[in-house]
Amino acid sequence: MTLWIFCTLLAVAAVVTVLWRVIFPARDLTAFPTSDLEANRELLIEETATLAELLARGEITEQQHQDMLLEKQRQFLADNPDPRQQMPLDTSGRWAIVTFALLAPVVAFAIYASIGATGKLRLSELIADRNEVLSSSPVNRAEYENLNNQILDTLNVLAERHHEDPLYPVLLARLYLEEGAYAEAATQYTKVVSLLPDDGEFRAELAQALFLAADNRATAAVRRETENALRLSPRNQTALGLMGISQFQAGEYQAAINYWQLALAQLPQDAPSRVPLMAGIATAQKRLGKEGENAPIERDQHALSIDVSLAEGIEVEPEVAVFIYARAWQGSPMPLAVKRVTVADLPLQVVLDDSMAMTPEATLSSAGQVEVVARVSLSGQPAAASGDYQGSVGPVDVAKVEGPLLLSIDEKVP
Repeated sequence: MTLWIFCTLLAVAAVVTVLWRVIFPARDLTAFPTSDLEANRELLIEETATLAELLARGEITEQQHQDMLLEKQRQFLADNPDPRQQMPLDTSGRWAIVTFALLAPVVAFAIYASIGATGKLRLSELIADRNEVLSSSPVNRAEYENLNNQILDTLNVLAERHHEDPLYPVLLARLYLEEGAYAEAATQYTKVVSLLPDDGEFRAELAQALFLAADNRATAAVRRETENALRLSPRNQTALGLMGISQFQAGEYQAAINYWQLALAQLPQDAPSRVPLMAGIATAQKRLGKEGENAPIERDQHALSIDVSLAEGIEVEPEVAVFIYARAWQGSPMPLAVKRVTVADLPLQVVLDDSMAMTPEATLSSAGQVEVVARVSLSGQPAAASGDYQGSVGPVDVAKVEGPLLLSIDEKVP
């Protein structure tokens, strides 16, 4: 809002300046040029003297002298009118300027809004507010989710207005991915790659969204986009990881190991994303019977088992979506692992592990304490909305928890 206040004050100052000069105009007559007036006055004096000499010599009569002198004086007045009479105050013109000065900011604002600039400013303000909420401790979850919803609404409007600009579907896709709305993220990434068909990174991100939307299954669409991404960007980490998963699910364990080792070779030793890759390689080697001294040393991989139930008295249609996820305790609201089911599946025991991570850098194994949340989403979106039902438990120490966590969905979101 600070930018809007500043712009408004500038507009007001400009209007006041214009109106002041119009309503109270300067009347400095010395500003008019005087060189022509002085020259004409000297000429009149000379001509008057000449006429007097002609009269004295008898070359003209008294009547002729008076007529000619009067004509010279009339000519002088015609050539040199009173400057105060040259600038009559045109009241209608003045008020036309006043009207224009008042309407100019309104018209400018209307044009500004019509081309979407106000939406861009609003988006910048919302993102700044969201970052401020994320940097606070503890994070205000309700405020964060409210800002996320406003950002989504603003981005959708901007994407509709500027459908040839890939920026807005990229932002929408990544925000949907962060919120666990994988199908919506895939839809936006599809728009992005249609605008940027030669960008391997976005192809890989589309493949990842399709994979997550398919409940972590490497479908034909996932494999196709992964292959496209590797063709354009052969060292892309996301694409290499997905291709390894695709080969593993197809029973091609050695091929899976090869892709994962390519990805692993590019990572520093302390990178959190090494954990799921090494776990996958170790599992594939077990399937091949190749365990032994050449197998990579697997770092601890953690998982959470949760028994989720719907409290008695809560009546919701069976097809309504339920999101079950873990997120850092008093940290970023981005889920570390998430699974989507329906009300009809409850009660249900769910296992959250590193394979459900939304990004390789943010996994359960890389977290200390987490909060586990289950939410019945009436809108079908991961973000909480008024009328939803949810339950949570935390803080939970991922490395020390034993046995399944009991999680009852028993609170209504105000």
